[in-house]
Amino acid sequence: MTSIPRDPVRLSVSILPSDERKIFQDSSFFTRGGGPHTLPSPAQVRAAADVQENKKVPFRQSIAVRFPSLNLIVKYGNMITNAEGQCLWAIRHLLHNAVPVPEVYGWCRDGNDVFIYMEMIHGDTLEQRWDGLTAEEKLEVCQQLHGIMENLRRLEQDSGAKFIGNINRKPLLDILFAGARHTPGPFPSISSFHDYFHTGGKGSSPSSSPDPYRVSLPDNVPITFTHSDLHRSNIIVTPAGMHPVRVLALIDWHQSGWLPAYWEYCKASFSSPHEDKWVTECVPKFLEKWDCYEAWSYFQMAYWI
Repeated sequence: MTSIPRDPVRLSVSILPSDERKIFQDSSFFTRGGGPHTLPSPAQVRAAADVQENKKVPFRQSIAVRFPSLNLIVKYGNMITNAEGQCLWAIRHLLHNAVPVPEVYGWCRDGNDVFIYMEMIHGDTLEQRWDGLTAEEKLEVCQQLHGIMENLRRLEQDSGAKFIGNINRKPLLDILFAGARHTPGPFPSISSFHDYFHTGGKGSSPSSSPDPYRVSLPDNVPITFTHSDLHRSNIIVTPAGMHPVRVLALIDWHQSGWLPAYWEYCKASFSSPHEDKWVTECVPKFLEKWDCYEAWSYFQMAYWI
């Protein structure tokens, strides 16, 4: 599939809204008709979560609470960070509709929980619709995803401030590193990230006899902004019965960040059964296939032991 050259877009940490509590009064939630509109309080969101799940719990790591009448989803929990809100804001602010994401209305912290208020996307997940799509529709979805990912790759770091880390130059939030012994970054280079990654997150400096597979992790690839969880459940498409099928949004950017260019392909391939046609036939249609997948898969296994 031929790539169309597109102008790069600079994503600097300095442009990101950094407030612990940020409400975007110019977002469509507040400017649409029928106002005034008020975002639900953390207490109201927690109460709605109890009703949605039909159970009351003292804390939650991550949950998306739906408010259909407000066209609103609130994602909250003690594993949520405002980095996901910053990501949604930056993509929409810099790339507009070229990379479709929910509009973010704001975020805040209450106790140990972060709350991100965002647009509800009315559609089905690609996972829900996949088996019912024709071969032509599946190809069309892959072509749309290819264009979306080409546009996401337009994002670039400041030339003198390269790093591996989350959007605001803090540690990576990829769940792969959730149990790592040492903090996953930020790293000043791809090679320093690989030195960390290939140790299973133990953070030890490379020994005189590094793992033979270490050389299979390429240090000379670009650093790209990465969703890091392109599973079909995180791709929203038009509901069943609506034609043509269109990609409406990519959701769940919690794990996103600046990572080596191969990472998106490896994570997308890893998140589904290896022999699934989604992995073997579809993912390579919208993501560049990398030969380092075997080495990546070998090293990532250490994080699950």
